[in-house]
Amino acid sequence: MIRQACETESLGDMVSDSVLSAADDLYHLRIPAVWCTMSGPSAPPLTWGLGSWLNELQSRCHHFEKILILVRLIDVIWGVCVITRLQANMIEYFTCLS
Repeated sequence: MIRQACETESLGDMVSDSVLSAADDLYHLRIPAVWCTMSGPSAPPLTWGLGSWLNELQSRCHHFEKILILVRLIDVIWGVCVITRLQANMIEYFTCLS
């Protein structure tokens, strides 16, 4: 969108009002209202500074990343336990047959 706007003669005509509003808020170091509505009821208040808001967003992303890593680790551990138990059961079964 930015490239297209720079290559044509009409720079501001193709940008929506919400994008212009967000760009203006960012230029003035304010949190865009669109971001707060997208983040729902857990969003920090608009009175926070942009830096604080971005730090909070970054810490939330790190938190979710840790949760995903932990869940994957638990899945791997359970998978190894289940496979090991299945192998032990198969060894017992074939040992009884012979």
